[in-house]
Amino acid sequence: MSKKALLIIDHGSKRNAANDMLFDMVHLLRTQRPDIIIHGAHMELAAPTIDDGVNDCINNGATHIIA
Repeated sequence: MSKKALLIIDHGSKRNAANDMLFDMVHLLRTQRPDIIIHGAHMELAAPTIDDGVNDCINNGATHIIA
C-alpha cells in the first residue's frame, strides 16, 4: 500500500523567526491531515535541507512524496 507525504519547501532565511514559520505551517497541516506524512525543508541558508526533508519522509514510511 502506498503512503503519501507532503514536503513543504521554502527558501530559508538567516532569521530564525522566518524559518520557524515553515514549521508552524507543518504543524497546522499535520493536525488537519494526520493521514499524510508532512515535513518541511529549506532550499538554502538553514537546516533541514531538501535532502533531509526527503529522507525524513522516507524514514516515516513514505512511498510517494509531493514537494
